[in-house]
Amino acid sequence: QSDEAGEYLCILNGHGLPPNPQGPFDVAGTLKLEFKNPFLDQESFELKTDSPAFSLKEESIRVEGRAKHFIDITTTDKEAKGKLIVSSLKPDYPPWVYYLKSA
Repeated sequence: QSDEAGEYLCILNGHGLPPNPQGPFDVAGTLKLEFKNPFLDQESFELKTDSPAFSLKEESIRVEGRAKHFIDITTTDKEAKGKLIVSSLKPDYPPWVYYLKSA
């Protein structure tokens, strides 16, 4: 707002891109993978892997807005490959995909 120009209001619309797959991340026994909540508010996320060779310490996490959380991933397999899939509990949001391989 300005005394000379007054106040200008407009409607602003935007589009975001879905998260890109990341990795592969080497899992040598245990890996602490950093995940950041991109939302402004605290959110819950579901964690799962598509390979039984990788295990997770948690099946779901709750992360403060814009905060980081480390996801513990373990494997005993020497030649495993798979994906970690982090899904928001909000409907219509695409998952975050992290490619994993044992090291």
